[in-house]
Amino acid sequence: MIKGLQYWKMCREDTKVNLNYFPGATTEDMESYVIPPLRRNPDEVIIHVSTNDLRDKTPRQVAESVVNLSDKINILQNSTANKVSISRAIHRNDDPALNSKISECNKIISFISLNNI
Repeated sequence: MIKGLQYWKMCREDTKVNLNYFPGATTEDMESYVIPPLRRNPDEVIIHVSTNDLRDKTPRQVAESVVNLSDKINILQNSTANKVSISRAIHRNDDPALNSKISECNKIISFISLNNI
């Protein structure tokens, strides 16, 4: 979903942008994959996950796992000073049946996030 993103065009003199993507990965997989990039001590981490999980899990389960991943990233960074953002899941053309689950998952993530501030 993001592999065509031209992240190098977002770089500025004082800002470096890295993009790591893992096709087919689940939120659970990302708990392991996120560790090496965090060693670079990023100022911000943007999480874009969830659609692969929705094939086998409910929107609530997926939303909770995404929020838990965000919390784990904060713990691994040993601080909440660095920003962790959650990107909403986007609708898929390859599997339109997931789109209602994606919408529901996004609503739940927003609700949980707003209430955890």
